[in-house]
Amino acid sequence: MQVTTYSDVPELEPRKPYVPLRALQEAVSAWHSAVYPSGTFDVTVRTLAKLQEEVIELRNAGDHAAWSEECADVLICLCALASRLGVNLEEAVKAKLEVVLARTPEEQQSRDKDRGI
Repeated sequence: MQVTTYSDVPELEPRKPYVPLRALQEAVSAWHSAVYPSGTFDVTVRTLAKLQEEVIELRNAGDHAAWSEECADVLICLCALASRLGVNLEEAVKAKLEVVLARTPEEQQSRDKDRGI
């Protein structure tokens, strides 16, 4: 099956526990706001720095267990950052996925090459 739009993505089998991205973002945001109550720019910058740290740890992870832990850390930090910035990740991902899925493999590979990836 070729996936060219978001609506072409097959529904995931229900798994327990399943948490929609919006609910995950809200839970992380509540925790993050309790731990770091200031809504200042400094908290946003520190959250971005933490996200960068977690991405580096993911890059350096050496096995499946470490990858799993670091992927979770990246997602938690991304949810916190998005909330601080007022971004609804679920809607943003859906919109971006429409754009990405419209690209041919050749277009995507060309974009990656232009960016040194």
